[in-house]
Amino acid sequence: MADLANFAEWDPGVTHVEQSEGDGPGPRAVYDVTIKGLRAPLRYRTTRFEPPTSIVVRAESRFLTSLDTIAVESDEAGSIVTYDAELTLNGPLGLADPLLGLGFGRIGDRAATGLIRVLDGETARGSIPMSGRDVVDSLIEAPVITSFTRIGYAVRARLDAWRPLDEYDLTGRVIVLTGATSGLGRAAAKQLAECGATLVLVGRHADRNDATVTEIIESSGNRAVTQVAADMGDYEQVRALASRVLAEHDRLDVLIHNAGALTADRCIAPDGTEATVASQVVGPFLLTGLLLERLAVSRPSRVLTMSSGGMYSADLTVSGLQMSDADYRGTEQYARAKRAQVVLNEMWAERFGRLGIHFHAMHPGWASTPGVDASLPTFSKVMGPLLRSAEQGADTLVWLAADDIPLRSNGCFWLDRRPRSTHKLRRTKNAGTPDRRRRLWAWVSEASGYEPSMPNGAGAPE
Repeated sequence: MADLANFAEWDPGVTHVEQSEGDGPGPRAVYDVTIKGLRAPLRYRTTRFEPPTSIVVRAESRFLTSLDTIAVESDEAGSIVTYDAELTLNGPLGLADPLLGLGFGRIGDRAATGLIRVLDGETARGSIPMSGRDVVDSLIEAPVITSFTRIGYAVRARLDAWRPLDEYDLTGRVIVLTGATSGLGRAAAKQLAECGATLVLVGRHADRNDATVTEIIESSGNRAVTQVAADMGDYEQVRALASRVLAEHDRLDVLIHNAGALTADRCIAPDGTEATVASQVVGPFLLTGLLLERLAVSRPSRVLTMSSGGMYSADLTVSGLQMSDADYRGTEQYARAKRAQVVLNEMWAERFGRLGIHFHAMHPGWASTPGVDASLPTFSKVMGPLLRSAEQGADTLVWLAADDIPLRSNGCFWLDRRPRSTHKLRRTKNAGTPDRRRRLWAWVSEASGYEPSMPNGAGAPE
């Protein structure tokens, strides 16, 4: 286990290892490790060596740091192998914005599985059940720089032979889309209209909404596009929005929560809630609850939430969900709200999925939008050539609304048309306790003034 010369035998991401210092494993051993997707080898130095129970190795380059911990606990029943790997970005990429300072496991689960099987005398590469496409996708997923940028989008689109969005026919389906006048929402609205959907576009300002509706009708030829002006952080406006939808449409096939912005300065919603939490957590929760029965009678229906990869850096917190004036940082507040969104998506699925409503959340990767340019100018400048277009960022959102594959599951988190883990760090996973999840639901219910309940006569989907 301690001899990293065997690294390539059990970690699918490693192609070659050469020891550059020391003779075999030990406290001073140094290894040059070639990893798929990286041009130059990473030099791993042993920072802790405690045979036969643990080893910690660290590799650091100009652009990234990798910290790997392998531990073995043995008893009469056998051995438990724990493999933790964190990958973080350094230099300009790490400083561009706190959202880039995320830790990402390098296919840790499969590497640990491979290690266990090698220790059991098996051949790891022949025993890990991964298709060729899964291997490539996992290798892209490991370094955030490939997964979140246009690189990941382009490779995965070819890898899985994505069906073009223009081929989907959404005629007759009613879709409500918030945050529809700019960026990802605008791109999604255009594509959904071209697919023939009946669209209700929601934005804060009626004049901008009207301009967007006019543009989309002219470009798509689809006249079944209307708008409702509503601020998702103003709960009275959210209630009015729900009433309009219920009065004007006898079915609702898809509800898309896309509204939201990252703000540098702390703002307060009309009810006194911090504005990011109000508009991206409480408001969407209230709207979903108010439209729940209509979604149920339109089954199979979908509730989709546009989250962010930034949520990977945030623990689930209830008491700290709203940051104070003293410690407010826009990127951190945004990440906390996005983590809450993803947890609530899972809880909606757990509590109401049997109604035939499919709840899914997703993140778009790193996309170039007016909101990103305004709120994260350094990040936008540094990463500009690699950022996805708004259309690429919105692709999975439209696909989730149109394809049948999302109807096979519930409560998932997606990127590039595949479900993804909601955690990259053990810290964030440990924070999502059942008690804290229950307290989040209770707090949001109280803040919104609405406790969702099973509609009268609701049962299992037909």
